[in-house]
Amino acid sequence: MNEFTIRRASAQDAAVIARQRRLMFADGNDTSEAELTEMESLYVGWVAVKLATGEYWGWLAETESGEVIAGVGLWLREWPPILYNYTGKQGFVENVFTLPAYRRRGIARQLMNALLEEVRRSQVAYEIELHPTQRARPLYASLGFEGNTGLMSQWFGPKH
Repeated sequence: MNEFTIRRASAQDAAVIARQRRLMFADGNDTSEAELTEMESLYVGWVAVKLATGEYWGWLAETESGEVIAGVGLWLREWPPILYNYTGKQGFVENVFTLPAYRRRGIARQLMNALLEEVRRSQVAYEIELHPTQRARPLYASLGFEGNTGLMSQWFGPKH
């Protein structure tokens, strides 16, 4: 039985998403508190607008008590319609983060599966990309992402 549920994020979750992004960048990086604070304060406004306009889709895992313990986002970047991708959108996965106390329980996998299922169902973008950490590469590879260490992607459109 899961100790959490997954739900779609709304514009009201912008501060939670920005906080997770801050924690993600602080995790193992040599970033100053001032830089993290600046990024978080700018990002909260950006992601609130993108959530409201539908250009950012988010999924959050939360405990029964309502604590958000993990999240993942999909930024639908404007992309010119090209051969085999006529949507004008390219998905970019970001903000994949799980609180340390909840890691290694399959939460990120479940969040990514929710994201991938929605991309397949909606056909909103033919391709999604992400920049994985070395630690996360095996997870993304197991979910069908391919690519080098700097960028991995998954194609959802017609094969060319």
